[in-house]
Amino acid sequence: MIGTMHSMWECVYDHYAKQNNQFDENICYEIYEQVGDKANHQTEIGEVKHQTEIERQMGGGSKIVTIHYGLNDEEIAKNSETILGLEQYLEQNDELIIDITHGFRSLPLYIMNLIIYLQNVSEKRLKIKHICYGMLDVSQEMGYTPIVEMTDVLTVNKWIAGAYSFKRFGNADQIAELVKELDKGLSKKLDQFSDVKNLNHLAALEQQSKQLRELIRQGNMPQMAKMIITPVVKDFCKQLNVLVDSITPHSDFQYKLACWQYSKDNYLAAYTSLFEAIVTRFCEEEHISYEHCDYEMRQKIQNKYFYTKDEKIKSQVRTWSTLFHKVREVRNALAHNADTELTPAIMIQKLGSFLDRYGELSGLKKKK
Repeated sequence: MIGTMHSMWECVYDHYAKQNNQFDENICYEIYEQVGDKANHQTEIGEVKHQTEIERQMGGGSKIVTIHYGLNDEEIAKNSETILGLEQYLEQNDELIIDITHGFRSLPLYIMNLIIYLQNVSEKRLKIKHICYGMLDVSQEMGYTPIVEMTDVLTVNKWIAGAYSFKRFGNADQIAELVKELDKGLSKKLDQFSDVKNLNHLAALEQQSKQLRELIRQGNMPQMAKMIITPVVKDFCKQLNVLVDSITPHSDFQYKLACWQYSKDNYLAAYTSLFEAIVTRFCEEEHISYEHCDYEMRQKIQNKYFYTKDEKIKSQVRTWSTLFHKVREVRNALAHNADTELTPAIMIQKLGSFLDRYGELSGLKKKK
């Protein structure tokens, strides 16, 4: 039970001690003497008078925790340490029921968010089962105090986390889990999109992007999902020029994907996509369909254009060849643990310049 030194701890004792037929008027008075009218925001934080006895009367291993009013940054910081420190009293897989009825208006909101944070980061796999709020303000009007279940706050919190993950990194697994009960088809498509994106499976990602865009265009989604998924997918597809009803060169998609990955700080994937874009572009020059451009064929293309001894071909593709080898050098160093004198910062800086150079040579612009 969390409260300030001025909280009504004497009432807590009164309730539970009488319930247990163990009420002692002297103990109740001594508690009031400490926390009643004499206590205020300047009272030093410490144990409540007869705290052990109050906890015993509450039963079930109950614990009283005192906090500051939260009047300034210092007090808020100390309260944060106290609330996060509650984990020491919790066991593996504990289910928490939070009652945020009493307290200053700001404290229940702040404490609730800290406990949601604990649920998300604690290795004890904590679960918030219920969040309850007693609407004392309407007690007189209604003749009783309604107890409101506010567990939907947790769902909103999950949507916020899922939206951030999807928008910032393109990871749709959290969103997919949330929409599963509402639309299994959409959930499956989001899962597939997230999987192929994380695998950097370029051909499959291009196809999945088109399918996802088609689902968005149909618009058959719950409102919460629509507000998050629609703008993110539209923005992704716009940056990559993914059009459902038209065909764009695969190399364009791969290049723009590399630019998107670069903007999301996914640098290794961006190097891989850019390298593939260069090779794919020359496959397209040879009119080889992407479906038939297997490893052996791609090696032939690389040998023909980038490792050729033919001076005429060298002259024609010199700028592309230079870019190919520079990208390949860094990409191989990252992917194959090759020795390199390049620092991470220089590799990232070079990636930006390589994307710019590809954009210049192909007539495409790099989008961040």
